[in-house]
Amino acid sequence: MPRARSRFTAAILILSALMLGAAQAALAGEGMVGMGFSLDTGGYDVSGFDSGTGLTIEGGYYLARGVGFFGCLHSVGYQSGGDADQIFWIAGEVRYRGYLGDEAMKRPRWFWSAGAGGGLGYSGKPALVIPVIIEFGARLWGKSNLGLDLAVRNHAAFFITGGDPPADIVNSVELFVSVVGGVSN
Repeated sequence: MPRARSRFTAAILILSALMLGAAQAALAGEGMVGMGFSLDTGGYDVSGFDSGTGLTIEGGYYLARGVGFFGCLHSVGYQSGGDADQIFWIAGEVRYRGYLGDEAMKRPRWFWSAGAGGGLGYSGKPALVIPVIIEFGARLWGKSNLGLDLAVRNHAAFFITGGDPPADIVNSVELFVSVVGGVSN
């Protein structure tokens, strides 16, 4: 399983970098690639609740008006009950980002974002996943066409399996760092 996990992670990073480059060339806005660690708590594919440290990798693009499109891979910080399969989800998300204060404000430049999406989860069996995200953060550094963001996020993923129970949740509190290209503010 570790070999498949590393190949999957490498594929997502390459895809994210390609998305970032293509979006930056075609649109006026900000592309970003980032990763973060999370404290995951949930009841998906375990009896009761479990928790652990997870990992999120994502790439996406915010248009000039604040609407963004992201691809996200999350490795949940605990393993499924019984056979101890690693729990993953991969999804596409639509988000809106707003900034606090005016554009002339000095660093750090504070922001918030919220969004939702859809995708697939896996833990030895497939599931439909509906992620919902709320994020608060700051642009710590930004020069010309490059920036660095740091954020605290709540990223909840609803797993719909049709089994018993038919749905469950994994809630992730994340500390996330993003490299931003096309910095416009």
